[in-house]
Amino acid sequence: MQHTGTAGSYDLNSDYRYGFNGKEKDDEIKGEANSLDFGARIYDPRVGRWMSTDPKESEYAWQTTYSYHKNSPISLIDWCGDGDPPYIKNNVYFVHLFSPTVTAIQRSDGGTFTEAAISINTDEKTEYTINMQQFELLNLPSKVRYFFTLNVSMDGLLTQGLTVQNGHTLEGGRYADNYYIAQNQKGDWSIGLGNPPADSKIGFGGGIPVIVDAMRYGERRKYDEEGFEIQGSSDGYKFHNKLTVGKTILAFNDQNDFMIVSQQDGVNGMTLDQIREELVAKGYTNAISFDGGTSSTLVKDNQIIVSPDRRKNNSIPAGATLKE
Repeated sequence: MQHTGTAGSYDLNSDYRYGFNGKEKDDEIKGEANSLDFGARIYDPRVGRWMSTDPKESEYAWQTTYSYHKNSPISLIDWCGDGDPPYIKNNVYFVHLFSPTVTAIQRSDGGTFTEAAISINTDEKTEYTINMQQFELLNLPSKVRYFFTLNVSMDGLLTQGLTVQNGHTLEGGRYADNYYIAQNQKGDWSIGLGNPPADSKIGFGGGIPVIVDAMRYGERRKYDEEGFEIQGSSDGYKFHNKLTVGKTILAFNDQNDFMIVSQQDGVNGMTLDQIREELVAKGYTNAISFDGGTSSTLVKDNQIIVSPDRRKNNSIPAGATLKE
């Protein structure tokens, strides 16, 4: 196809190297530059199918291993052709992980939080990193550095909630009268009020409850006709319960089936109530929300999917990495 205008003419099929989803054209398979290289495998946009099976096909037995991202190529994006998650609903990312290994991650002085997340990437497993507790600035120098978007020293920060890993409480946190998520040494997960248990395999305090043992939480308590409480409430919930506020949520069920929920700040996404009902419908019995707004971060391996703003990226002290 050729277009002619006042500035001259150009051939749309001549030299442009990229196609669907911004992926580079590849002519080694069929001898014509119509196939697209996603990294993990080659995609043929003419038929909407991969030219090889999903490397993670055993994890997604309910769909054909040649389909493109649940047969939804318009609404969903497969970042590099290597599997199902994340899926997107109303500009909110949902990442399903079964019985993941969860570890704490800390930003290094002189670096950003997303750089710390990318630096731990391995070739063995897909890894997702999210931000966790809200933090506070301890002294005037750290506040000045934050204001000018400089890297804030770790000793100038304090997370509002403790982090426990392998029975050891990490430095730089304080007690927060809020909720925690924790895994005990047997591998069982729980959500509760206060600090994560001191002997936790991994635990993060400072969260806002969304679902606790199948009990919904919201901006206010609700009761049924007989006076039994059917919805709890927590300070902070209302600040996350807005369409455009960034969100970072961890949900799980009794089978250690996990869901990361992440929303970029400033986009028209979902309220916390809407996300809660989405999780309940999918069978999740526990969910907890961590620092939102411009702190919200989601990194998949070396790809930044949800990005914090510059100041927060230079200041976020800690997060969590999940991998199956």
